[in-house]
Amino acid sequence: MKILCVVTENGLAPKYDSDREEFSRLKRNTDVLVEVGQKRNYEFHKKFFALLKLTYDNFPEWMEDNLNVHSVEDLRTRLKIDLGLYEVSHYGNQSVIIPKSIAFDKMDETEFEKFYKMSVNHILKNYLKGVTNEQIEEEIWKFL
Repeated sequence: MKILCVVTENGLAPKYDSDREEFSRLKRNTDVLVEVGQKRNYEFHKKFFALLKLTYDNFPEWMEDNLNVHSVEDLRTRLKIDLGLYEVSHYGNQSVIIPKSIAFDKMDETEFEKFYKMSVNHILKNYLKGVTNEQIEEEIWKFL
């Protein structure tokens, strides 16, 4: 059971009537396991994809072949790998890199914000040299 709660002075309280119904089914004075995470902001998610589009649109041509980046999707995968957001699976003598998901149910707001900031820093340092954080933020807002 997952219940969306709001933080109050008295603790966590169910946010919606449907969550209250689920909450009321819990036996009083029993232990429950609570998984805490901040709900992802959809606008922030869109901002990340605007960052990817902006970066890809201005990606140095010589880097496309060197890094095998030929689409926004390739750039997203490249960023995940560059930032260590992947797992390695072994098949016999071969190792395969599998990028982790940034889907809403896989990464909460705090984790996503950290990933976003690391992405901006990596892009500015490695792909769009000479561009400032302020410049890229200003351009991103034009995409939204």
